[in-house]
Amino acid sequence: MNKLEFIKILEEQLCLEMPKEQATAHVQYYERYINDQIQAGKTEEDILSILGDPRLIAKTLVDTNPPQENYQSQSESSRDYYYEETYQENPRRPYRPSFFHWLDLSTWYGKAAAIILAALIVILLITLLSALLPFLLCLILIGFVISYFRRR
Repeated sequence: MNKLEFIKILEEQLCLEMPKEQATAHVQYYERYINDQIQAGKTEEDILSILGDPRLIAKTLVDTNPPQENYQSQSESSRDYYYEETYQENPRRPYRPSFFHWLDLSTWYGKAAAIILAALIVILLITLLSALLPFLLCLILIGFVISYFRRR
């Protein structure tokens, strides 16, 4: 990935979730940061590897910036326009809202929810096995006794 691809992905992701002015300010910040680092002697590849995935940066920025008033109503129409435009440019990536949007593993609360869900499943399985274990042991013992008397 190069600088232009990074900036384009970041801008696309931010424009989906926040007003254009706010998204532009974030994009300009990252452009300035990358340019400053290049002038300081770092390579573009090193800078982008340090910054990481632009989608994750965008998600973090969206999660940490409170939504502005009246943005929800205007964002719906702009999102529809953007998704139509994106679908035309990239038909492999159409907009599909997620049913498990609260289980977004790129956020701390998504990871916490996944851990809690996994712990509850493990506890449920242990409880079921501990309740069924005496019954299963009795069946196994009865099976051994029956097989012993059949041999005689």
